[in-house]
Amino acid sequence: MAASLSQLSVLSQISEEFLLCQVCFERFSKPKVLPCLHSFCEACLLRYAPDGSHTIRCPLCRQESELPENGVSGLADNFFILNLSDVFTPRKDEGPRRKAVCTICVGQQPAEAHYRCLECVDFLCDECAPSHDHRIARFTRKHHIISVPASENKKLLKREIVCSKHQSEAVRFYCESCTVPICRECILIEHKDHSHTFLQDEVTRHKNTIDGLMKNVRDRIATFEEALRGVDEVEAQLEANRGQAEYVIERTLQDVMSLLRKQQQELGHRLARICQGSKQQLTAHRRSLQSGLDNLLSGFDFTEKALGHGSELDILSIKDQVIERLQGLAVVSPQQDFTMEQLSNLYFEAKESAVDHSLPQLGEIKCGDKTFSELSQATDTRSICSIDSNELDDSSLSECAPKSPKRTAKESVLKKPQILFHLKDETDEAGEFDWPSGVASTADGEYTAIVDRDNDRIQVYNRKGRFECKFGSRGRQPCQFELPLDVAITGGDDPCVYVTDEYNHRVQKLTLYGQYILHFGDNGLFKQPYGIALAKDGRVVVTDIGKHRITIHDPDGNLISSFGSRGDADNQFNEPRYVTISNNRIIVSDHCNHCIKIFDFKGTHLHTFGSCGSGNGQFIGPTGVCTDQEGNILVADCADRLQLFSPEGMFIRHLLNESDGLSGPLGMAMSSSGELVITNLGTHCVNMFRYSSWV
Repeated sequence: MAASLSQLSVLSQISEEFLLCQVCFERFSKPKVLPCLHSFCEACLLRYAPDGSHTIRCPLCRQESELPENGVSGLADNFFILNLSDVFTPRKDEGPRRKAVCTICVGQQPAEAHYRCLECVDFLCDECAPSHDHRIARFTRKHHIISVPASENKKLLKREIVCSKHQSEAVRFYCESCTVPICRECILIEHKDHSHTFLQDEVTRHKNTIDGLMKNVRDRIATFEEALRGVDEVEAQLEANRGQAEYVIERTLQDVMSLLRKQQQELGHRLARICQGSKQQLTAHRRSLQSGLDNLLSGFDFTEKALGHGSELDILSIKDQVIERLQGLAVVSPQQDFTMEQLSNLYFEAKESAVDHSLPQLGEIKCGDKTFSELSQATDTRSICSIDSNELDDSSLSECAPKSPKRTAKESVLKKPQILFHLKDETDEAGEFDWPSGVASTADGEYTAIVDRDNDRIQVYNRKGRFECKFGSRGRQPCQFELPLDVAITGGDDPCVYVTDEYNHRVQKLTLYGQYILHFGDNGLFKQPYGIALAKDGRVVVTDIGKHRITIHDPDGNLISSFGSRGDADNQFNEPRYVTISNNRIIVSDHCNHCIKIFDFKGTHLHTFGSCGSGNGQFIGPTGVCTDQEGNILVADCADRLQLFSPEGMFIRHLLNESDGLSGPLGMAMSSSGELVITNLGTHCVNMFRYSSWV
């Protein structure tokens, strides 16, 4: 009844969409709240997490979370949304809303209520209100009586929740020993020896923590909005400078129009391609910022509505999820793109002596402080400026590529790669893997093991690219996985494989044909194990992107040492992904720090190379890493390219790009016989190259 008096004012603040499940777009039925604070019907979530699943991905923000032991039904009930749906959405069989009547009067026709007690939550008529007044009744001396129109106060929107054990009693207390809301009868019977307090006091204590977190999230929202405005300003300046550059190009061209028509078209084409590349980077950055802002707004919006309109029980039922979510959101910052400031710095630089030559060059397109020719050497299809690999012949490549210290004069002519196989998933009708990630080859190159991540299995192929076997399924038992990520293979006549099992928080050791041997790390050692590599003496090196560190183990999984923490210092990481071992050195791709770091087995930092960018020797999120027989380091990154470095980290040349079949390269492996295997997320296939014939 209380809610009916304030229905219009509440509905004016809460949209109809807030009361609908965003999967079925129907009124909520048994709403469940995920750790990301998005709520859905229990039946809808069951379609996203079938029986036996241990994780669930939010249909809206795609955040993956672990499920309780009893699955979707074990998720927290969203009493706040359920109460709003029941109280403020009239049901078909309810008919018109009734007026509030006195809850004290006895009889078939109770009087209409004009007052209400804030403590008892009772509606009172004109006759009962005086007797309830604190100046007359001894038991209600501290109660406060207000008129019904004043109940527009949002405190009165909260529905009274009755005790599940004592239906006549309201839940007004909180048992600190059992951490559950209770009524007066519960205090006298089930919880008589326990420590308890008022429900309102307990809620107030948690509200203070949540209010502090909401302030931090509010500051982050402002930061993201400012970053988005910065992107818009850069794009506007980019368009303005593009127009200015076109004007200068046209004006310069008029002096030599008859001879330079072809060059005019080429310059316009280059300008468009540079601008398009810049816009693609701006669009990607805007999308990343918008996604972060949406997550911040979503969590903040939900918490604000819950605190403003939810009952004490509503807030307590979701307090853990709210606090955990807000703590995560409160430390989120806009991802910095160190190349963005260069994107709008676009102009045309004309040559003053253009008219003095029979076939003069009008000028050069520049972006930042680099010319089109300098930028195009990167052959990066996702950089701010790029050209197709077939535009450069072998001679031009050999002229611009630095020579490795170990190269001879005969190796100065660089050849294009020789593709051997496009490995397909022969066990699937579509002929594709589902997110192939890690890959490893036996020492002789006879067998290659590929992690088929989203199918939760390992597939083995031979040197000729023919399918040999597969093993693994989704689960937590031996030889089962929850998103495997990387694989390493031991040497010898009877090779075994080590597999990082991300969401089971462990590493499994199995035979090459899938027979379980042992596992380690699920005792809290790992949070999200990712990359793995083996030393010649059998030691196992594992990267952990959850704890941002490296761990070293003996062949049986016993921990020997660990090093690293979150940060950007020499001995810190920000999501260390893949790892390889060469000459007793540990080489790690530090993904979010956009660099490669090298350590010895004592954890001592040796050196770092690379930075964020699309130029030679720079990376945009480095992924797979491996070495060749000479110790040179091969690094793939999210810009669909593969670069070659000396053992000391000096840039040598670009090896592959998108035109060679790379699309989201992840894992890499190099056999002793010279086969280079690369997994591709974008095409869900695996490429095998003959490395020794072209380096």
